[in-house]
Amino acid sequence: MGGQATSRFNIGCAKPLPLLLAIALLASCATVPTAKLTQGAALAKAGGAAASQMQQNVTISGNALELFAKAAAFNDGFNASPAGSTTLLATVKVIQGNLVQYGNFLQSLSSAYSAMDDLAEYGASTDLDPAISNLASDAEAFSKSVGKEITIPADLTKGLQEGGNLIVGSVQTEKVVKASAQIESILEKVVAVLSDSTVRSAITPIQPELLGIEGQAAFTLYTQGVYTYRPILDEFGAPFGLESSSKADDIVRSNNRVTAGLAAVVNQTVNSQIASAKQAYDQGLAALRALEGQHKKLQAGEPITLGNLSDIVLNLRTLAKVPAPPGTGVAK
Repeated sequence: MGGQATSRFNIGCAKPLPLLLAIALLASCATVPTAKLTQGAALAKAGGAAASQMQQNVTISGNALELFAKAAAFNDGFNASPAGSTTLLATVKVIQGNLVQYGNFLQSLSSAYSAMDDLAEYGASTDLDPAISNLASDAEAFSKSVGKEITIPADLTKGLQEGGNLIVGSVQTEKVVKASAQIESILEKVVAVLSDSTVRSAITPIQPELLGIEGQAAFTLYTQGVYTYRPILDEFGAPFGLESSSKADDIVRSNNRVTAGLAAVVNQTVNSQIASAKQAYDQGLAALRALEGQHKKLQAGEPITLGNLSDIVLNLRTLAKVPAPPGTGVAK
């Protein structure tokens, strides 16, 4: 009976031995695959969380640019200058397109990590090729959109061929390690692209051009009686138990210094949002670099460390909560 049990498995690291010794050796051989599967699952979850949060921040930046485009169009229309912002709006359109491509890459990165996680934990996916292929394709499309074209070798997206001499669990482990190597190779290329300062400018709002455009539109609408500054005044007064009176806007409009001060508050809000988009870009790049390093550790059999990556994701979540302009309310 002992001989039959042993012969059911093709054990690559042991020859037929007495049953107890064979079982002990089998457990020893399985230790490394089990550890790598556990760490592979942890890395996949962390990578998926980072990619999803980065994608959310990119969406927020895209929405901010859309609001800016509307504000610029309003200013042109109000000033009877339909071509006044043509050049600037063309630049914004390019940035918006780049952000879409970056968002697509991050979505594919999240999907690749999800597939890697499924395999590491449950063996539910034996074929990661589609997820890796999509990731490679979107990485190439993004790099092309920002003028830093990269090429992902076709053989990089091909899956691992199962060997016949692997112990139970090793095929799954080898596939996870292979997926890690594939993702890391793509990340390495994308990190190099994102590290270029010209790319940073190509997918983040450009502060000198954008600063004040939305604030100008909001202030114009305020002077026309469409908006009220009462929400901002109430925010100022809340810590002291104060709230604005029904005549607050009449008072503000009659005092140029108060009006200028409140307009500056709106511009400061816009400025903060633009700055947060730049910080989100830098934090996202830091997250991809951190992931790249952890993939190398996993493949080398070293313990992975995810504390720094968790801090980066937390920072990205904080940046995603920066209030949106213009900050004034609609007059009632």
